[in-house]
Amino acid sequence: MISNVFILGRAGKIIENDLRLIEVDRPSFEAQKIIIDYLPAKYWTRKPNNHFMKIPQESYIALKGRLENDIKYGVIIIIEQVNTLFRGSFIEEKN
Repeated sequence: MISNVFILGRAGKIIENDLRLIEVDRPSFEAQKIIIDYLPAKYWTRKPNNHFMKIPQESYIALKGRLENDIKYGVIIIIEQVNTLFRGSFIEEKN
């Protein structure tokens, strides 16, 4: 079974003090649009005061981690390494 993962995505909303969602874009060729998958993730220390939880929402990040089973959320990602590629939203707001 494969349990190591490498993910490029955006930091999503914080669900609990030690868990947040990762937003990953997936192209749908049948529907001709982009589908957003939401993946629950925790930092490996499982402490709420860590770098991963302080990253601003919508920041583009690269994650290295492993899959684990959680009683409440099912399969989650345990983040072993996180790199911020772009802080904040890189989509321009139109006024």
